[in-house]
Amino acid sequence: MSRTERMLEKRCLAVLMGFNHHILDHIATLAALLDIPLLITEEDNYALAQEFYPMVNTLYQERSEASLERLANEYDALFRCTFNSAFLARYFGELCKNPVQLIYCPHGNSDKGHIDHSLLEQLKTQDGVLLYGQHMIDRFQKQNHWDSLPPHAITGNYRLELYLENRTFYNNLAEEKIFSHLPKKRYTLLYAPTWNDYEHLSSFFERVEELVTYLPEDIALLIKTHPLLEETAPAAFFAALPAELPDRVKMMDDFSPIYPLLDQVDGCILDFSSIGYDALFFEKPLFFFDPIPNAKGGAIRQLHQAGVVLEGKGKELYRSIIPHLENWRGQKKQQELYQYAFGPRRNKTTLQKSVAAMLSAKR
Repeated sequence: MSRTERMLEKRCLAVLMGFNHHILDHIATLAALLDIPLLITEEDNYALAQEFYPMVNTLYQERSEASLERLANEYDALFRCTFNSAFLARYFGELCKNPVQLIYCPHGNSDKGHIDHSLLEQLKTQDGVLLYGQHMIDRFQKQNHWDSLPPHAITGNYRLELYLENRTFYNNLAEEKIFSHLPKKRYTLLYAPTWNDYEHLSSFFERVEELVTYLPEDIALLIKTHPLLEETAPAAFFAALPAELPDRVKMMDDFSPIYPLLDQVDGCILDFSSIGYDALFFEKPLFFFDPIPNAKGGAIRQLHQAGVVLEGKGKELYRSIIPHLENWRGQKKQQELYQYAFGPRRNKTTLQKSVAAMLSAKR
């Protein structure tokens, strides 16, 4: 497809630097739908991209050899799922002949960032921002960032669109790598905790052993941990896990796409992970650990209203889960929240038009 046909007149590049493979599903999917190349600087991430996103033109270059000058000469816009620093903005804006646009792409929609939202001050150093839908717009308005927001594009849930276009491919991968290694049980649950950043909203260290220890014989459990859980606290991470996992429990750390998992499990156990908003589309039972006191100022629990907050411990934990697996009635609330977060479905052409308009807008 030519650049004219795909509407992006500027030379664009998606970039994933470092070991953050949890970002791969976001940036590779965006590259696929915008029909732009993806630059990766780590061999492991490059291998994952080749396996899970074969439709993307993925380039590999060691981080030490990634030249900012070359990027400036070859591209007009860089898309990243981490905030572009003020240094990069100055470098491309002042030292390069070609003023490269730096575009921030969120890597998930969540209720995090409300206790201390100073991190969002970095939005001001971006040349453009992608937003999923009204939920993000309202958040930036409430936190007084909207008026200083750079040009933006509303994308909807573009990751879901790529998955639905390639559903058979991704579900077959999930069956081969994940589900075929689990014994067939009445229910399969996915536990996907977030990591402990400056807000300390992860349930992993307090609840994972309990989830495994009291797991009923007729339930299988997938545990998809945020990679920064282990990276930032390796000793505590392994200490939190039981010494041995039963065969109906499987840990995952390198299966990038989330939607084939959400599509095939029977329910999800979460805390403040952005995966909860992804799961809304499938209208399945959602269960939440709340690792912080209700009185803690600024915390938002909007997603928790679309599921069941787990208050029982020990043997009582699964007794509060099973009835909802048997008879789930939360679909209406999930539909409403999903639409609020992501809005109507947008196809590839609509996404490209929105991004093209953002790139041509003036600050």
